[in-house]
Amino acid sequence: MSKLICEVSKIKNITPHPNADRLEIAEVKGWFCIVPKGVYKAGDRVLYIPIDSMIPTELAEKFGVLKYLTNYKKDKEGNILAGRVRTCKLRGEISQGLVVDVLDPTWKVGKDVTEELGIFKYELPVKASLRGKAAKAHPDFHIYTDIQRWQNYPDILQEGEEVIMTEKIHGTNFRCGRLSNSSWIRNLLSKIPGLRKLNTVFLVGSHRMNLKRSKKNKYWLAAIKEKLDKKVEPGEVPYGELYGEGIQKKFDYNLEGTNLRFYDIKKGHKYLDWDEVVAICNERGLQLVPVIYRGPFSIEKMKELGRGKSSIADHIKEGLVIKPVKERWDENLGRVVLKYISPEYDALKAELEGKIAKETGSDDVDLDIYDH
Repeated sequence: MSKLICEVSKIKNITPHPNADRLEIAEVKGWFCIVPKGVYKAGDRVLYIPIDSMIPTELAEKFGVLKYLTNYKKDKEGNILAGRVRTCKLRGEISQGLVVDVLDPTWKVGKDVTEELGIFKYELPVKASLRGKAAKAHPDFHIYTDIQRWQNYPDILQEGEEVIMTEKIHGTNFRCGRLSNSSWIRNLLSKIPGLRKLNTVFLVGSHRMNLKRSKKNKYWLAAIKEKLDKKVEPGEVPYGELYGEGIQKKFDYNLEGTNLRFYDIKKGHKYLDWDEVVAICNERGLQLVPVIYRGPFSIEKMKELGRGKSSIADHIKEGLVIKPVKERWDENLGRVVLKYISPEYDALKAELEGKIAKETGSDDVDLDIYDH
């Protein structure tokens, strides 16, 4: 899950819309948005509102966009309180987010006005039948990094920096770990050679929840199937993606049942470098996410490889996760790991959700209904 940022930005470039005389395409940060022709020019200071923003009704009416929003949040009387910005296609071109006028002339480029405007992120809860019941939290069972979209931080990854690009599988976040147990008896026994694991407990969780062991939830079923309690060493927390049948609508990766692939491992408070992750996974028989590319980073390569068909299924690829081969930290982003979601995937997702909404008569339709 990425953080919502509604930021005052500068338009990088304006290009003609190839299929519409009255429209143009504005490039803002790493995004491309369709705007009315002649309203904006390169260098203009604007407010960029990203996809999955929920805009309060009064603000949406001020911008003149309320009728274009979806997934309306309503009160008990049916009055619309807010609506969702989505990826859309206008005359054959994909538009991701809204470019609108800055409301306050004192706002400077880079100012995040999300909270000030009352805009919030569209979210749906985890499906209870998938995850089961929550267990007591463990202080060292850390949730995974909230990965931001590359378009929001287009200058973090440097051209030529060695990176790994893996396919972003459309499933649900999975984590497990073998971590310290507070029992003093086990602490004592752990000092005896060969009994180190007696001081640990094996945990399984979704992105944000530690889950009770159960044969009814798919996270624990996957862990049992892969015998992860025997493969994970004390102090390790591997992170992966659980995907396949019954996980995400329309994206089952041609599987009967589910599969699990790993993309990161944390030891203590440190994420391991990619080569260390590969070595451990190969040694323990843990399947890795598909590696699409390793080499010097380039925006063109990322956009090229982030599109098209999945490398492990016959449906569209969701996108890529990109990170340096050697872990590093950025003062603005934090841990450097970003995702590039295919614009075609975003557009297809919005189209499928629109069809389902019409069929069901529901405003709350989302293919991403599980915990990411």
